[in-house]
Amino acid sequence: MTDELPPQIQAIADRIADGWGETIEVGPGWFDLLARLDAQLARLSPGYVIEQCKAKYGGLRYYARPEDPEDIDTQLTFNEIIWAAEGESTHICEECGNPGHQVTFRGWISTLCPEHTQLRRPATTGTIASTPTEFATESRPSDDFDEIRLDGLPPGRDCPSCGLALEPGHIDSTIALIWLCPTHGPIDHTANPLSDPQ
Repeated sequence: MTDELPPQIQAIADRIADGWGETIEVGPGWFDLLARLDAQLARLSPGYVIEQCKAKYGGLRYYARPEDPEDIDTQLTFNEIIWAAEGESTHICEECGNPGHQVTFRGWISTLCPEHTQLRRPATTGTIASTPTEFATESRPSDDFDEIRLDGLPPGRDCPSCGLALEPGHIDSTIALIWLCPTHGPIDHTANPLSDPQ
C-alpha cells in the first residue's frame, strides 16, 4: 500500500524471505503497531523471517516464523504475540492510526476512523448522514440498483453511525427488505427486488 517506507518499517520489510517480495502491504496508520510487533518478535527471535505483511478483511495479517521453528515454546509465544497485534489492528485506523472500526465498502473490509470512513465512502450512496435516523429519512436517488448480488438482493450498505455492514432482513409483507445494523437495529428499507412490478 505504501511505496516509500520509513526506515523502521523498511527494516521490517528487509526481513521478508526471498521469493515473497519486499512489500509491506498495510496503510501508514498501522506502522506504529508494526514497529511494536517487530520489537517484541525480535527480542524473542532476533533473526525471525517474514513471509507476508498485509491487510486482509480489515485486519493485519503477519505471516512470520522464528529462527528456530523446532523450538515449540518459542513458536507458541511468537504466534501469540502476532495474534495479539492482528487483533489490535482491527481497532486502529489503517490510514492515520487513530481509533477505528471495521467498515465495508463494495465488499472490501477496512479498519478506519470516522473521518477516513467518510472520505472513503462511495459517492453513490447519496447524502452522507451522521445518524441512523438521518440515514433512514435522507433523500436518495432511488432504490434502483445497478448491480444485484448472486442471491438476488441489492448490494449491502454500511451503518452511517458505526460503519458496520448492514445485513438484509425480512420483517413482513409490506416491508420486503430491511437493512439491520448489528449495533443500532433497523436503519433503512427497500422494496423487494425479487417481486413483480405492479
